[in-house]
Amino acid sequence: MSAHGGKKAILAALGANAGIAVAKFAGFLITGSSSMLAESVHSVADTSNQGLLLLGQKKAERDADQLHPFGYGRNRYFYSFVVALVLFTLGSLFAIYDFDDLSRLDLPWWTFDAVREVDSFLRARPDARVFEWGSGASTLWLSKRAGQVTSVEHDGEWHQMVQGRLEGVENVTLRHVAMQDAGRVGSRKAGFAGQHFDRYVHAIRDLSGEFDLIVIDGRAREACLREAKARLAPGGIILVDDFKRRRYREAAEQSGLKIRRLDGLAVCLPLPDSTALLSRV
Repeated sequence: MSAHGGKKAILAALGANAGIAVAKFAGFLITGSSSMLAESVHSVADTSNQGLLLLGQKKAERDADQLHPFGYGRNRYFYSFVVALVLFTLGSLFAIYDFDDLSRLDLPWWTFDAVREVDSFLRARPDARVFEWGSGASTLWLSKRAGQVTSVEHDGEWHQMVQGRLEGVENVTLRHVAMQDAGRVGSRKAGFAGQHFDRYVHAIRDLSGEFDLIVIDGRAREACLREAKARLAPGGIILVDDFKRRRYREAAEQSGLKIRRLDGLAVCLPLPDSTALLSRV
């Protein structure tokens, strides 16, 4: 194939993949399907691949010079290699961003070190009481290791999905506590302006007794931490995920609790993350 014909084919593929990526992202926004999100990212990877091939072809067309007396033709092979790397990394980046995938792997979405620490902690306490803000794959994971789990979720659709996956699991109480239009406890997360989480944060007050493990992985985590500290059993731990966020670190430092920060790779993505375990001094 001529270089001109190759360029036309790459441009055609670029346009087609870009259009497919837009359509898939629209499908994800409408359905909320994590599988559609993975497909969208895959199409973005395909689109970027065509751009890299065009770049490689352009660089390969440069004339020979003193440093490269045989020309730059082999540049196209280097960029083809980069394309392969992008395809296998970016294309699979969100492939495991799915409740069912995590459940099959029997993993919560924390750092690997945090998963090991909590697993060891619960093995020594098979009758542990657990309270969790923010339901998900971690809820199912905890149900297999703790005596009793109470999990609170603010999102109604997500709550229904998790509830369906927990069918037949008898040691989990899953509660849906919706956001409020008015209140005193807000969330600093983008997209939640004007929404309040007073009832969500205070849901732990509806239960008596102390908890061996309290997981904070939902909304209004700073306020949740203040509630958790008062309900932590002797020798218990509080897990705060996404601890790389400054506001969570500051809240933990102000709590007076001992902080053990576990930085490392996250379970779902090949990216550095941070999960903290807090305990009484």
